[in-house]
Amino acid sequence: MAGKKRESLQGNEFTMWKAWKSDPKEERLAPLMNSLQRLVHYRVNEFKRAPVPDAAVRGFANAQVVKALHTYNPTKGASVGTHVNWHLKKVRSFVVKHQNLGKIPEHRAYNITKYKSAKQELEDEIGHAPDALSLSEHLGWSQKEVGRMESELEKRDLIASKNLEPDTLPDLHSAKERDALRYIHYDLVPDERLVFEYTLGLYGKPKLSATDIAKRMGISLPKVSRLRRKIDKKLRARGV
Repeated sequence: MAGKKRESLQGNEFTMWKAWKSDPKEERLAPLMNSLQRLVHYRVNEFKRAPVPDAAVRGFANAQVVKALHTYNPTKGASVGTHVNWHLKKVRSFVVKHQNLGKIPEHRAYNITKYKSAKQELEDEIGHAPDALSLSEHLGWSQKEVGRMESELEKRDLIASKNLEPDTLPDLHSAKERDALRYIHYDLVPDERLVFEYTLGLYGKPKLSATDIAKRMGISLPKVSRLRRKIDKKLRARGV
């Protein structure tokens, strides 16, 4: 049933896209934009904790939707929604760019800008993310350097998108432990995440006892204990 509903939605959006493409008027674009807002909401909500105004993120996302609709080519096999989703991946870069990530050495900042520009140029040219070999040839870098840059930016984006600051983390001994603590947010469900933050006093939350956490969250003390055990299990899985 879900599959049929999705196919129907994709078919409707393609029909709306064809109508707008044949006669690009505002009144033909509006219903298609309304239908695609589900994708915009999903992407914008990923960054609701980032220190960037929601209106700015949403505005950028909708600009990407319009850009995607102008470049959509049905002969390539993707649905309108899939193509739009691809363009909405750029929202992450927008958020990261507009929040304080700390100082980056000038030569490194230059290389990051060069890398991102090359990647965008190739992506616009071929219609999908370029591989390491293509980037290597385009930039004149080794594939190893391309891989190192990609890894660095992915890690920076991951931390920044959740608005996590390394200085707020406990004084753990190894980089592996610190990274595990940063990324544990991706493994926790909402209640676990709150217990985690209150237990350690992270990300703007006060450090509370189990009893105070129960009161603050409106749950029982045994539930706090159960959630802590689940968190501990996930941390151990990450080597902490």
